[in-house]
Amino acid sequence: MKILTKKTYTSSNLTLFATNNSNIPTRKRKFYSSIIIIFFLSTSINHTYGRITTDMGIETGETSAIYATPESRSPSVKSEEYIKELRFSGKCSVNAYKPEGVWDEILNPLFFRTLGENGYQIERFKGVYGDLVSRTIEDAGFITFKGNEVTISFHGTASPADWSTDFNALPTTASYLDIKGKVHKGFLKVFQSSWENTYGKSGIRELILNYAKQTGHDPKYLRYKVNGHSLGGALATLTAIKLVTDKAIQAENDSVSLTTFASPRIFNEEACRDYESKIKADNRLEFVVDKDIFPSLPPLYTSDKARITLSGNKSWINVFGNHSMVNYKELIEDMITRTFMRVF
Repeated sequence: MKILTKKTYTSSNLTLFATNNSNIPTRKRKFYSSIIIIFFLSTSINHTYGRITTDMGIETGETSAIYATPESRSPSVKSEEYIKELRFSGKCSVNAYKPEGVWDEILNPLFFRTLGENGYQIERFKGVYGDLVSRTIEDAGFITFKGNEVTISFHGTASPADWSTDFNALPTTASYLDIKGKVHKGFLKVFQSSWENTYGKSGIRELILNYAKQTGHDPKYLRYKVNGHSLGGALATLTAIKLVTDKAIQAENDSVSLTTFASPRIFNEEACRDYESKIKADNRLEFVVDKDIFPSLPPLYTSDKARITLSGNKSWINVFGNHSMVNYKELIEDMITRTFMRVF
C-alpha cells in the first residue's frame, strides 16, 4: 500500500498529494499508519455507539436548540404523522448499519421483527465498496415494502472500504443518473452497484419492479421514502434522483421523499441544480449539525434549500461525536420537543 505524501507544485502555488513513498523514513511510515488505524477505530466505535444507544432509546446529555441560518431553514413540525415518519427514517438509517452478522443477535432482530409483524416485506441489497485501498462486497442497506410504500435505507461509513469510497472524491460524469454535470465518483460507483444486480443479489431496481409486478402496482405511482446517515445519506440522494429518471420506474417528483443525516457533498454546480429540479425541496429533509465537519466535505456543491441545521452541544474537537447518528437523534428529538410534542 502506498503512503500518500505531500509534494509542493510551485507553478500553481498549491500543495497536492502524490503517491511517492520512497523517501519516507520507516518511523514516519509507522506513525502515519498508526494515525490511519486510530482514525478507522474511532469512527467504528462512534458509529457503533450511536447505533446501540439509538436502538435502545437512550438519551443522554443536555439538549440544545435548533436555529436557522441563511444556509438552512427552520423545520415545520406539522403533525403526528410527520413526526412518526421522521423517526421511522432515523430508525431505518440506524438499522441499515450491519443488517447481517453479529448485530443480528443483539439489536437488529427487534427492529426487523417489528417491521415484519406490522406487515412490511423486507429485502436486503448489497454494494461494492472501496477503490483506493480495498474493494469489498458488503450489505449496503435494506428496502421495505408495504402497500404502496417503499422505504430504502443505506448505512454510512463503517469500514476501511467505506472510507476508501469516501476518499475517491474526484467528480465524474452523472450521465448514469440521467442528469447534467458531475458527481462524486466513489459514491456513484457504490450506488450503481446497489441499484443493479450485484453478484447474484437483486439490486434496488429489480426489487422494486418485482414487488410492483407481484402486487399489481405501477412503480410510477408507488410512494418512495429514501434515507441514510453519512455516506448512506449520499447514496440515498443518488437513489432519489434515479427513482425519478429511471425509464422503467419514472417515479413522480411528489412521490419521492428524501431524509438524510450528515450527508457529505456530492455534486458539482450543474449537477446540484439538476438535482434540485428533480427532487423538490418540500420533499427533502437534509439534517446537519453545525459542528459536524463531514457535511462540508469534500469541496463540492450541496443544496441548501432543504437543509435543517441543528445547533450541537459538543466541543468542536469531538469530530466523530458530532457526526454520530446518536447525536443527530438527540438533537432531532429536542427539535420535536421544542416545536411540537412527543408522540410516543
